[in-house]
Amino acid sequence: MMKYLLFSISLSLGLVSCDNQSKLLREIEYRENQLTVDTLDLSQTKKDHFLLVETYEDYLKDYSETPEAAIITYKVAHYWVKMQKYGKAIQYLDLTYNNYPSLDSRVEALFLKAFVLENKLNRKKEAKAAYQLLIKNHPDHKFAKDAKLILENPNPLP
Repeated sequence: MMKYLLFSISLSLGLVSCDNQSKLLREIEYRENQLTVDTLDLSQTKKDHFLLVETYEDYLKDYSETPEAAIITYKVAHYWVKMQKYGKAIQYLDLTYNNYPSLDSRVEALFLKAFVLENKLNRKKEAKAAYQLLIKNHPDHKFAKDAKLILENPNPLP
């Protein structure tokens, strides 16, 4: 009897968890549709963008191991860049690069991190290290070629 009770409780908790995940994914889809995420257009209200990012972050708190988490993490990083919250952007770009090795946009996340460090935060040494990491770990990627050009320009990074 006790085993049946424990199984029922576990099953119920699992169903509640799935329901919550589905609810968050529906809320994300709704908010994305409201804001035209593909263009990341900030002509919409900042409040709506913050609500979307908050919903993304709520999802990631409980479901960071799901297949959707990788792309959501990358989207959060892009939103933080657009909202000029560069410290938060770097945090999510690092998460994207370090936690989701199979994500197609992973290398782009590293390049964007280097770009933000260089051009928005004026942290040239960190930017240089990020560009160098990209070149070392992904030498054949299109962003590696861009990183090489940046490092070889007439005003090279320190």
